[in-house]
Amino acid sequence: TVSAAPNLSASHLIHVHSPNWNAATQDACIGELDQAILNILNLADQQGFTSIALPSISSGRAGFPKQTAAQTILAALSKFFRQTTTTSLQQVCFVLYDPESVTVYTTELQRMVE
Repeated sequence: TVSAAPNLSASHLIHVHSPNWNAATQDACIGELDQAILNILNLADQQGFTSIALPSISSGRAGFPKQTAAQTILAALSKFFRQTTTTSLQQVCFVLYDPESVTVYTTELQRMVE
């Protein structure tokens, strides 16, 4: 769902269910995170948003390994922009809260462009 964000620098918030990590069902967990990211991107596009800021969804309290979350989120972003011929989205910013996450995302982005 989308709500206004009157006390934030963003104009809107997109609320999403953050899947929890379970090593025994990791493929299903990855699939849920992939779908959550695609849902966010599709909703942002439907709303006509030109930019979004994404945290590393599920890599905190939900227990996803940071690298797995980064790989899944970046792959979902890549899939969305490859499959969507026209979109209002022009910018995706990552909101990362710790140095380890910054390193993981930087490494994964470098792997994607090599």
